[in-house]
Amino acid sequence: MAHVRTEFSDRQKAEIFARDRATCCFSGANLWLLDAPLRPGFQMDWVDHIIPSSRGGKAELSNGVCASHTFNSKKRNNSADTDYLFFEGKPSAAHFGIFGALDAAALRRLERLKRLSTFDWHFNRAVANILIGFDWRCQKQRYGIVHKRDDRYWFKAGFNRLAIFLKNDEVTSFEKRRLLTGSSEKSWLELGQALTLNTMLEVCEEIFPVYQRNYNAWWAYFWDAKTPSDFQTALQQAKDKGVEQSIISCMEQDFKLVRSGPDE
Repeated sequence: MAHVRTEFSDRQKAEIFARDRATCCFSGANLWLLDAPLRPGFQMDWVDHIIPSSRGGKAELSNGVCASHTFNSKKRNNSADTDYLFFEGKPSAAHFGIFGALDAAALRRLERLKRLSTFDWHFNRAVANILIGFDWRCQKQRYGIVHKRDDRYWFKAGFNRLAIFLKNDEVTSFEKRRLLTGSSEKSWLELGQALTLNTMLEVCEEIFPVYQRNYNAWWAYFWDAKTPSDFQTALQQAKDKGVEQSIISCMEQDFKLVRSGPDE
């Protein structure tokens, strides 16, 4: 008899997201998208089975951890891969043994994200859906790639998530809950006033030009450049077009992580 995978419900995903402080258990990556630079390569939050479903693991809160898309895909059915650096939003014994204590900035982030609610997961997913729509639109414009589910599909999916978030009267503003930082992407905050799909689409169109500029700069540097001279030219062009330093730093960091050798 074929195995039937047990899936976490949206309610469980939201509870695990808030419990784990939007932090990837494998890497410690911050998955709260209001903190993320407006660029491609963002990481969505996923719930990973501690004991894989294929090995009898159930969709229960005690068997789920928050993980980034990258690490969730990496683990797959490896039930031995549970040497988490973070667990329930706190550094684990493995983290202390390998890296030592967290620095002050990381401690402040975890303390701040302790204020996340389950409804914030829906807002986070709304932002993620919109970013996928932006990606799909940019791929079509830059490379002629057409996806069956176009940008409008993802924008509508984002609005469905946003509508659930907006129904919760108990959640106060992100500012009052001190969930933002000085680098938080303020443009997303307008979504909190988007009570209709058309209003949300207007917000998306206001944000998209910035994303498109960053997307083109990221790809020109990350994939199109081939020589050291190309890299420097791509960086200078990004600066000339007004790409923020935070985006340029992410471009360089992403490039280093992917292109560096195993011994570096």
